[in-house]
Amino acid sequence: MTGYPQSRESMLRGRGGRVLLATTWILVSVGAAWALIHMELSVAADELLVETRRLHSLLEDNAVLNDAAVEGMSAILRICPHGDPEPARRFAHSILERYPHIYSLGAAVRVEHPQRTEFEANLRTHGVAGGIRRFDYEGDRQWHPVPAKTVYYPIQLAEPELQSTWDALGLDLDAVPLFQQTLQRALLSDQPAVSGVFEMTIGQRAYGMLRPVCEATEGPCDGQTSRTTPRFLAFLVVFAESMLDCARVSEGRYSCQVSIDQQDESAHRALLASAQPTNTVSALERLLFPKISHRVEVTRSSQPLVLEVSQQFGWGSVNLIPPALLLSLSAVGLLVALRLRSKHERTEHARAAIYRALNEERASLEIRVEERTRQLSAINEELEQENRAREGAEAALKRKSAQLRLLARRLMEAQEQERRALAQELHDDLGQSLTVLRTHAQIIRQQHPSEDDACAKSATTILDLAGGLYDSTHRIMRGLRPRALDELGLAGALQSSIEAADLEDLGIEVHSHFCGDLEGLDDAVAITVYRLLQEALTNVARHSGARNVWIRLERGSIRGGPEPGAGALLRLSVEDDGRGMPEPKLDKDRLGLLGAQERVEALGGAFFVETRAGGGVLLLAEIPLNQE
Repeated sequence: MTGYPQSRESMLRGRGGRVLLATTWILVSVGAAWALIHMELSVAADELLVETRRLHSLLEDNAVLNDAAVEGMSAILRICPHGDPEPARRFAHSILERYPHIYSLGAAVRVEHPQRTEFEANLRTHGVAGGIRRFDYEGDRQWHPVPAKTVYYPIQLAEPELQSTWDALGLDLDAVPLFQQTLQRALLSDQPAVSGVFEMTIGQRAYGMLRPVCEATEGPCDGQTSRTTPRFLAFLVVFAESMLDCARVSEGRYSCQVSIDQQDESAHRALLASAQPTNTVSALERLLFPKISHRVEVTRSSQPLVLEVSQQFGWGSVNLIPPALLLSLSAVGLLVALRLRSKHERTEHARAAIYRALNEERASLEIRVEERTRQLSAINEELEQENRAREGAEAALKRKSAQLRLLARRLMEAQEQERRALAQELHDDLGQSLTVLRTHAQIIRQQHPSEDDACAKSATTILDLAGGLYDSTHRIMRGLRPRALDELGLAGALQSSIEAADLEDLGIEVHSHFCGDLEGLDDAVAITVYRLLQEALTNVARHSGARNVWIRLERGSIRGGPEPGAGALLRLSVEDDGRGMPEPKLDKDRLGLLGAQERVEALGGAFFVETRAGGGVLLLAEIPLNQE
């Protein structure tokens, strides 16, 4: 009477299992297909990020060139304030020939009201009849005379020699609202100021840069004293669309936009260049697929430029063949799994009787096991009590040792990070400034070939001083952080350190051998090996009196441990055939080797120094890799 209900219950349980299997299978298959799509979207997003960084680098390079051009013009105006304008013209010609995105480069002069008549007469002698005037860029786009005021800043020099730049002579920058605000910002700062985007008289969009020039070489030209009163304004006009050709670089795949971010001049904020993708994306694609946007600012220039790159992904952004193939194979696999499930259910009834017999035998066995277990438990309790005390002491000792090693490693990493940051700051800030200073001095010296010329002598002095500062900066950087590790890798850096030791000049022949994969190591391991080899070579050069030194660095597996081959280690050995050490152990007075030992042990490694029986010293360091 109980067979029918049990059969029906088993049948219902089997049907529920098949439904659960099918549901889980479908969900997993759909998830795997979506994971494939997501992987392709991730690759596309990474490509967009790489492209954004490339475009940002192009834009930033042009911005830095703009700063260098206007700073170079201001330097020439400061060095030769009353002389021939030919040096400034030659400099402007050289800049305009190299960089086509720059439309014009020149200078405006400070003219007080009593000097206006003389300045306008000088303009008329050069064929400019309009005198000091202004152009209405935002209104009727016509030339207008400038009413009388205390100070004017008319353009005196503009290159290249085109009709449009010739017409700009006499343009009072202080009378144009667009440049008036830019001039006020430039007078209050010690760097070029950027105007908003405007349409030039030739119809093209551009933006300008102004740099006041006064006798003071530091601080703003705010007019508070005679030395800080600006005599000239170096100006630069840049084609807006030429800063970055978004339409060409985007290739119709994504949107690209370059703009000026003037927080205090929102009325003149505008796009420099922009481009939109050629393909259209439906509303369903916008719902299913993400839109990736990147907004980066130019930080290495005085120009507040912003680059925005974005891409709306859609069906065309992914390859649907792999997901479709996966779903098809999954459907076939599901059918096979359901058939196997049905066959399995039919065999379950036959197995049930065997399982019941086994369960009864197992219950009897468990009773006997419990009796034996109680006997063993009493014995184990006594052993555990003896082991607890010993294990507690060992665990405490291990914790203390691990904490000390961790603290030493953190201190070492903090020291190296501080050294790296300081070296990077010296390279990025002082190094680049010295390079720009040397470039400007070289240009001035080329423009004044006569050795008796005051500008040439000053430029030569600047070159010599900048060269000395440059060499001192690089020497300090090498002491703080070996750049060879970042540029050449560990093997190249060690080879460079061996060559720098000049052991062959002391009559010591070097035999070096590096094997194994030495790239991609943890930075703490690489710098420890580098410092250790430096200290070893210093000791060989100073104290060993050797004729040969053998250096071997290899990456191998850990041997002799509880789990052979479970990890990898880096083994460095330095051996010479010199006089040896007084004792086969570390001397407490040898602070260099003691510091090296602490570095190695902080990384969980082992450090040995011993004197060979036939003479000479062997230094051996083993550092485990892939350790947390």
